[in-house]
Amino acid sequence: MEITDDKLLKIALITSLIGLIGLIIFTPSIEVKKVEIQDINRGMIDEEVSIDCVVSDVKASASKSSYFLTINDGTGQMSLIIFESQLAQLEDNGIDVESYKGKK
Repeated sequence: MEITDDKLLKIALITSLIGLIGLIIFTPSIEVKKVEIQDINRGMIDEEVSIDCVVSDVKASASKSSYFLTINDGTGQMSLIIFESQLAQLEDNGIDVESYKGKK
């Protein structure tokens, strides 16, 4: 069997279409994992997780370009940093970070 440019092109197009169809089918089923603070560890770096918690403290940096939040979910507490780029997105959506103190 001789492989020609036309055959390679057809194979490439078919595998690309199969891959795209797979992405379309499986993407909606990918969900963010819901965890408790006590279950978070260093092995989870760069993972997106969801935590049902209360913001117990909000502190702005000296330049007010970042915020330091303390969150608590009943199993533990941890610090969370909102950097300038994310802060700009929140403000564009009308969200005031300081108003979340004591709220879920």
